[in-house]
Amino acid sequence: GGGGGEDQTCSAHSNNDIHSDKQQELQQQQQQRQQYVFPGCRFYLAPTTVPMSNADIGGGDLGLFTTRSLKRGQPISFPDIIIQMIDYPTRSNDNDNDNDSYVGNLIEQYSWDAQKFGGQNEGRTVASILPGIGSLAKPKPTFQTANTIPYRPDVDEANVPRTTKAGAGSFTHYHNLTFFASRAVDAGGEIFIHVDYLNDPWYQNRTVLLDEQADGNDNNKGTAASNHVRNVDWLNKNGICLDNIKPGKSKIKGAGRGAFATRFIPKGSVIAPIPFIVIPNRNALLMLKRGGNSKKKTTKKQQKQQQQQLLLNYCFGHKNSSVLFFPTSPVANLINHAPTSTSIESSDANDNTGPTANAKIQWSSSSQFNSKEWPKILSIDELKKGHPPSGLLMMEYVATRDIQPKEEVLFNYGQDWIDAWTEHVESWEALPDAKAYTPSYIMEDVAGLLRSEKEQLEHPYAPNLQISCFYQYSVYHDKRNEGILSSSSSSKNTKASGEVTTVKWQMDRRTFEFKNLRPCSVMHREKLPN
Repeated sequence: GGGGGEDQTCSAHSNNDIHSDKQQELQQQQQQRQQYVFPGCRFYLAPTTVPMSNADIGGGDLGLFTTRSLKRGQPISFPDIIIQMIDYPTRSNDNDNDNDSYVGNLIEQYSWDAQKFGGQNEGRTVASILPGIGSLAKPKPTFQTANTIPYRPDVDEANVPRTTKAGAGSFTHYHNLTFFASRAVDAGGEIFIHVDYLNDPWYQNRTVLLDEQADGNDNNKGTAASNHVRNVDWLNKNGICLDNIKPGKSKIKGAGRGAFATRFIPKGSVIAPIPFIVIPNRNALLMLKRGGNSKKKTTKKQQKQQQQQLLLNYCFGHKNSSVLFFPTSPVANLINHAPTSTSIESSDANDNTGPTANAKIQWSSSSQFNSKEWPKILSIDELKKGHPPSGLLMMEYVATRDIQPKEEVLFNYGQDWIDAWTEHVESWEALPDAKAYTPSYIMEDVAGLLRSEKEQLEHPYAPNLQISCFYQYSVYHDKRNEGILSSSSSSKNTKASGEVTTVKWQMDRRTFEFKNLRPCSVMHREKLPN
């Protein structure tokens, strides 16, 4: 998923491609969607049960719900991807000094600490973007009141190596991230993530303290009292199903991963909703240039020389607009491109015999999430101010024909993307040092022993590899500089600023957190008895 080409958005469409002005057609689509209930749907998008004191909170007034009872340790739904934001603009390092190129809402309301998922070494400043549950679930301020927790992702290149495939680098290597129930969840229960507002700088603007005493009782919305649970029948009739697709290996050559139907999806029905995070200026997805936080305004020539964020390959946009829309629906970012007709264009520059698209996009047809008028009445300035709130501007993937279970869901990205991808394939060539690159996940599988420093003198690892170990250490800072040591600290415990004190290695439940994965060396190896 994510498409190819380093500086192209996923699609570019005319107004006729995106929505229809025929009110009768829209009403028919809405009636068809409301009439069809996907049998066995276990995961829904519906209005949250939480009284919201601030509608601008991430996801607006939407929430995620399970229709089955979950025991602690059960997965909430299908796994999803992580997209790492690397060396991104912030309010303090915005090159234009006008916040136009500041990522803002995306970072402050939706990003996660990259150390939780092993992405901290991707750049100098890294934030993890988690579409799906990580973006749409409402936050709770304590672990006890939340009911889901993410587990570490897998990292690999999906059999698209940089030595031979033009699509290498066009999609994220972080995938198979699964959220598990951290405690029992009743059928119809809303899903909540844990956000530590006091100690975790991420999600810093999601500081709306949810009223734990409010029961959100509303008989018109199928809400049970006191425990954030909706009636399952109400969800089946009024929610939007979120588990019609699941991740898998794409059948499109060189595409990596894809999205596959979990059940029969009839023509005209909604495959998945597409709540958007609005990025008003695509320059916000330019990585900061190496060398510091320049306050000087960047020229157009300098912008072209800057690298693009990988997130750009997952956004919707138009070549004549600065506005981008990032989809947050579960698994939907894995939907790959395919032509509407093989006689017109192809998903592969040298292949005109591949599968064709079976999905299209349109503004949401749901009466509860209807946003078809917003693009007509809102200016870019209003979008910058967060109107409508992120998550409430919504489109949907709709089946253009019957889709069978296990069939890959495919969508035509648009002619601009096709032209850019064709140009990229024709001009692509592997980097000069590509053959020297060895993926770390492959070495993890084949390496019997980690080489010592002496052994590496004769048999060095590839330049892109290093040995890392899980360990913890303490750093004592001067109390006058950091305020970490209290005034009552004894002089014998006070170390010079920045001095590292080694500690004996001990294993506990926090040892194997990614924040404790640090470079290390094997000094010598001993064989234990027996």
